[in-house]
Amino acid sequence: MSSDTEGQEPNDETTEVLNPLTSESTESKKKESKKKESKKKETKKKETKKKETKKKETKKKESKKKETKRISKTITIDVDSDNIGAFIGRDGDNFKKMIASMKKKIINKKVEITPEEWNSVTINLKFEKSEENVNAIFECEEDHVDIIEKILNDFVKLHKEENIKFEKKRSQGTVIVYRIGAEHRFIGRMIGVSGSNVDSLKNDLKSLPSVDYVSRINIEEQTKRYNGKFRNIGERGAPEHILMFITIKGTPIFENVEAIVVDFVKKYAVDEDKDEDEDEDEDDEFNGSW
Repeated sequence: MSSDTEGQEPNDETTEVLNPLTSESTESKKKESKKKESKKKETKKKETKKKETKKKETKKKESKKKETKRISKTITIDVDSDNIGAFIGRDGDNFKKMIASMKKKIINKKVEITPEEWNSVTINLKFEKSEENVNAIFECEEDHVDIIEKILNDFVKLHKEENIKFEKKRSQGTVIVYRIGAEHRFIGRMIGVSGSNVDSLKNDLKSLPSVDYVSRINIEEQTKRYNGKFRNIGERGAPEHILMFITIKGTPIFENVEAIVVDFVKKYAVDEDKDEDEDEDEDDEFNGSW
C-alpha cells in the first residue's frame, strides 16, 4: 500500500521549518529599531520645545525692551561746587568708576560680564554747578533710576570722607624732610642756644607767601637708612648726614622753602675756615677778566 502523499508536489506550508533562534533575533532587532525611532522622536520633540521656549523668551525680552521707558532726571547732590573737579576725579577717574558701578549693579554681575551685557545698559550722566551744590543730570531706563541715585549718593558719601581726611592732614601740616650732607657735630650750632637758630629759621619760613605757620622743626643725626621722601642738600659725598624735619601748614612754593634752608645750612653747618677757603677759591677762579 502506498502513502497518500506519494507522488505529490511538496506544500510550502507543510515543508517550511522555522528556526527558533533566527525568529527571536529578528524580533529583538525590530524592538531595538522601534526604541531608536521613539528616542529620535522624543529628542526631536525636546529640541523643538527648546527652540520654541527660546523664541518666546527672546520675544518677551524684545517686547520688554520696547515697553521700557527712558527718562531724564536731575537731582542735587551734596558736593560743594568748588570741589566738583575732585568729585569727578583726575581725568574723570571717579566718573568712570560711577558708571561702571551702576552698570554692574543693573546687570547684577561683578565679573565675567560679556560685551553684549555691558552694552545693553546705556546711562547718560553729567554734572553741573549750581550756586552752592552740584546737580547730577542723568538719562536711563525708568527701572534703573533708584540704582543710579543710590550709587551717586554712595560716591558723595565717599567724597565727604576723603575731604575730611584731607582737611585733617592739611590742618596738621605738611612735613618736608631734608637730608643734609654735614657732620653730626654741627647739630648743636644749627639748633642754637635754647633753640634760637631754629626759631630764626621758623620766622624766615613764616615770612614766605602762603605759609600759615611752621609748627615744628626737628634736627637729628641720621644713623640708619631713611625710607621716606627727602631732598638732599649740603656737602655731596659727606661721611655723615643730618636729617631736618619741617612741618609747615599752608601751600608754599617748595623751591622758596629750600632756598631758605640751604642758606641756613651754609651758615650753621659749615666750618668758618672752610667757608672762607671756598670764598677765596671763588675769588681766584672769577678774577674779573671776563
